[in-house]
Amino acid sequence: MSLNHYNSISKDFEENWFFTKEYFPTLAKAIIKSLKLEEEDTFVDLGCGTGNYTREIVDNSVCSIKKVVGVDFSKNMVEQFCLKNSTYSGVCSDLESFVSSTQESFDKILLKEVIHHVQDYNQFYSGLNKILNPSGKILIVTRPEKTNFPFFEKALDYFSANQVSESEIKSGLERAGFSSLIEKLNIDIRIGKSQLFKMIENRFMSTFNHFTDDEIKLGLGEVDQKYSGLSEIKFCDELIFISAIKN
Repeated sequence: MSLNHYNSISKDFEENWFFTKEYFPTLAKAIIKSLKLEEEDTFVDLGCGTGNYTREIVDNSVCSIKKVVGVDFSKNMVEQFCLKNSTYSGVCSDLESFVSSTQESFDKILLKEVIHHVQDYNQFYSGLNKILNPSGKILIVTRPEKTNFPFFEKALDYFSANQVSESEIKSGLERAGFSSLIEKLNIDIRIGKSQLFKMIENRFMSTFNHFTDDEIKLGLGEVDQKYSGLSEIKFCDELIFISAIKN
């Protein structure tokens, strides 16, 4: 994971990431339904990015949230996060350092598409147990090791090699004293080929930060050939929701 990568894309993070206009609200609604924020909850978004999902979740939850905290290791991302709402508290830190050192506790903890960045899972899950209030809930949003994304083969291989399986996450949570539930969400996507290529060139996912400009160019040629004659690409984004509560 590269700090320079996230700092460089922070200003354009929204357009770099959202596949379609429908993608963002669809995923946000599913997170809201699963997370179930309640009156006077304290809520932390671990890996908050610029705070787009944080704000969408909080604004569309029919309750008054006591405190909203966003944690990200990119200073530029945290600055963007704090601009979303003057009451938000932004913390510039990697997730493991925050979880191991914070003196706060939370009712709801969200980790959206960041769990694969953790280095020491046993220590991290134990830390989550310590900072989660007794009746609280954790929601981890991730993807399967094999994805349907229309990427070039080397990017797909790198993505797969660096994903954490749902069974590994579930067993790690159980060792740390959690009970967990796994649910799936599939979002059908139609995206213009030129838009997808721009996103990849901008390295919208950290996967692409591990390839040179020349490798990206070659990879896009591969994708272009695979979808030859098409101006629009259709695929399904498969997401895994793992919710956890203390035993």
